[in-house]
Amino acid sequence: MSNNNQMRQIRHGETVYPYGPGAIVDILGESFVAPDITHWDRKTLKPMSCPRLERELGVPSLKTAPSGASFDDAVKSPLTFNRFPKWRFCQNCGLMSNKMQVKNGITYNCCRVCDGKMVPMRYVASCSAGSHLQDVPWRNWVHVKAASVEQRLCQDADNMVFSTEQGVDESLGAVFVTCRSCKTRRSLMELNAEKSLHRDGFKCYGTQPWEGFNKDSICTEELHAVQRGSTSLYRPEIVSAIDIPEVDSPTLDLMDKVREHPTFTPLKALVESETAMVLADMIAKDLTDRGYVIDSNRVLSIAKDPSGTEETLQVMTNLLSGEWSAFEKSLSADPGSQIADFDVKRIEFEQGDESLSSLSSLSKRVSAVGAARRLREVRVVRGFTRFKPEAKMLRVDLNKERQLNWYPAVEQFGEGVFIRFDETSMREWEQQRGVINRVDNMVKRLLGTYRAQDASKISARWMMLHSFAHLLIRNFESQSGYPAASIRERIYASPEGLDPQCGILIYTSAGDREGTLGGLVRLAEPAYLSRILLRAIEASDTCSNDPVCGESNGQGLFGLNLSGCHGCLLTAETSCENGNVYLDRRLLTNIDSPNESLTGFFDDVLIQARGML
Repeated sequence: MSNNNQMRQIRHGETVYPYGPGAIVDILGESFVAPDITHWDRKTLKPMSCPRLERELGVPSLKTAPSGASFDDAVKSPLTFNRFPKWRFCQNCGLMSNKMQVKNGITYNCCRVCDGKMVPMRYVASCSAGSHLQDVPWRNWVHVKAASVEQRLCQDADNMVFSTEQGVDESLGAVFVTCRSCKTRRSLMELNAEKSLHRDGFKCYGTQPWEGFNKDSICTEELHAVQRGSTSLYRPEIVSAIDIPEVDSPTLDLMDKVREHPTFTPLKALVESETAMVLADMIAKDLTDRGYVIDSNRVLSIAKDPSGTEETLQVMTNLLSGEWSAFEKSLSADPGSQIADFDVKRIEFEQGDESLSSLSSLSKRVSAVGAARRLREVRVVRGFTRFKPEAKMLRVDLNKERQLNWYPAVEQFGEGVFIRFDETSMREWEQQRGVINRVDNMVKRLLGTYRAQDASKISARWMMLHSFAHLLIRNFESQSGYPAASIRERIYASPEGLDPQCGILIYTSAGDREGTLGGLVRLAEPAYLSRILLRAIEASDTCSNDPVCGESNGQGLFGLNLSGCHGCLLTAETSCENGNVYLDRRLLTNIDSPNESLTGFFDDVLIQARGML
C-alpha cells in the first residue's frame, strides 16, 4: 500500500506565488489545487502592513497565510487544498479512478486492485476566456465516438484503464484510455487535437475544481484539453511594493493638486467636449500662479485617465513613483529617508577602480549608485487567469456570496543595487530620430496584441533600462552567488513630471526575516560594479545567435523582442517584470549594426573602453 504519511508542505512565501489561489500544486507525485481565499481560516490569518500598497489597491488591509500550510491534516492545517484532477491512474496496473480508497476510516491514494500508487491524469480542461477549470470527462470522452450504440450507452466508470502500447509510435498516438467493460478506447492523440472537447460536444462547467458542478453555472466558452503542467493554466496577477519611508513624490503631489481643484469635477464631466481645454487652461493657470509647473495638456490627461483605479499598470506606476522618491532622498543622504527595512547607502561610483578612472564616458552615464543593504518587499496576488492571457481575470475571493476586502500577501527581505542614470544624457539620446522610429515600430506591433495596455509605459528609456537590467542580472548571477531565478529587476523610467525617473534596482529577497547574505549588495562597490557594467555593455554588442539576432526586427512572443534572445538578453521568468518581452540590446550599443541611423545609449562608452585596451 502506498505510504500516506509523507509530509506534503509548501513554503509560507509560496502561498502567494507560485501556489496562490487557483494554482495547481504538484507535490510528491500528487496534484492539488489551491482554492480562493474565502476558504482560508480567518481566525488564523495574520495582518500584513504596507500602507502604500493597501492605499493603491483600495483595500483596508493585507493578510498573510499562517505558517504550516500542509496538505495532510485538514483539521490542523489552516489552509485547505483540493485534490485535482480527481481522475488518476494506477502506476502499476493503469486502472483509472476518480475516487479515493477508505480503509479503517483512513483515506489512501492507492489502487483498489493492486494497492499501487495513483498518479494524476496528464490532461485537464479549461475554457477559452472564462478562466474556468475542470477534469476531463474521461468516461464520456472514451464512449462518445464508440462504434456501436451499446458502447456509446456504456455507463461503467470503474473499469477504465490508462495504458501505453509499445511499437505503435512514439507520440500520444501510443497512449490509450480503454473501457474494459465495452472494449472501446481512444488515444490521447485525439484529445490533444485543437478544440477536441468542444467538437465532441463537451461544455465548460463554469466553475473551479473546489466549487463543484452547478448546472446554473454552465459557461458558453469553448472547452479545451490542456496538459496539467502547462503554465497557461495559472497566470497570477502579482503586485509588489518596496517598503519605503512615507515620502512625497512631486509628480503625485501635483496630480493631487489638480484633482483637488474645484474646476476638476466639471472638467471630468466635460472631458470629451470642446469646453474641456478651456477648463484645463483655468486649472493650469491657477496652479502656475501658485508656484506649480504644469500645462493644460497635462491637466487634460489627468482628467481623461485619473489614477486611483485598481488597474495593475496604474497601481505600479504610483508605487514606483514613491519608491523613486525614496531612493532619491537616500542618495542625497537625507536622514529622514531611512527606516529599519529600507537601508540604502550612497556609493561614490566615480571613485572606483583606478584602471577605469579615465573612462569618463561611463561616469557621465551613471549619475549615482546606491547599495540597498536591506529591503522589505511585500507581494500581493489580486487574481488569476487561465488558458489565454486575455481571459477574464478572476479575483482571489471569487466566491460571489462572500467577497472580502483584503488581499493575501507575503513579505520578503533582501538586498540590492540601485543605479541612477544621467537624466540629461538620457533625454538627448531618446530624442534621436533613429531611436524614436525603432521604439515606435515596437509600440505599433504591441497595439495589435492582447498586451496593448502596456503601450502606455513603453518608451525608449524604459526599453533601454529593461534590456540593461537583464544583462546586469546575467552578470550579477556569476558574481553574487545567487542564481538568476532569485534576482529580480525593478524599472524606474517615467520621463514625466517634476521628478523624472531614470534608473534600475537589481535585488534579491527571501522569506526569512534575516534577509539574504550580502553577496549582491557587495557588488555595488565601485571596484566591482564598474567592471560588471562594462562587461554588460560589452555583452550587449554581440550574441551567439548573431547575425540573426542582431538584425532581427521581431522575435519571441508576437515579435515583441527586437535584438534580444536566449543567447543574449532573456533571463529567468521569475526575474523579469514583463515576461521576457520588450527587449532590444541595439538600444544599448549599435556600433557595428547596418542600422546607421540608430545610436546606442552606451556607444561612446564601448568605443572608449575598447580604445583603452
